[in-house]
Amino acid sequence: MIDDSIANPARCNARVKRSQAPRASGRRGFTLVELVATMVVLGTLATIAGGIVQRLAQVQTTAAIRAQLYADANLAMERIVMMIKHTPPRAGVSQTPALLYLDADDIVWENNDELDFIAASGGNPGRLMLRSVRDGDPSAG
Repeated sequence: MIDDSIANPARCNARVKRSQAPRASGRRGFTLVELVATMVVLGTLATIAGGIVQRLAQVQTTAAIRAQLYADANLAMERIVMMIKHTPPRAGVSQTPALLYLDADDIVWENNDELDFIAASGGNPGRLMLRSVRDGDPSAG
């Protein structure tokens, strides 16, 4: 026995049209599967966006801390330079030598005296510690 819908294509088309017909209320709605899939996609996008926003906040905070530490270190170096420039000469030395080189971790005078600094470890990252002192005067040895 042959299926009647195969033999009669008009009847097959009527069956398809009936399944696509609007509901009794006159509106087509969303299925539960469509709603769940939409919620999963939106949840995933929200999670990704939240992670990006959190990472950007961390980067901004880190940059602000670094800028503040740099400003503090610059101020400290300016104070050190002012104190060194106004230091009275050592006993037996007729004149305090001029600064030859100065950066964040070294101070070198014209006579090759040198102070070498390192960043202090522990809870205070903006603090410097004296690592070494080198007397560049060969007659002092």
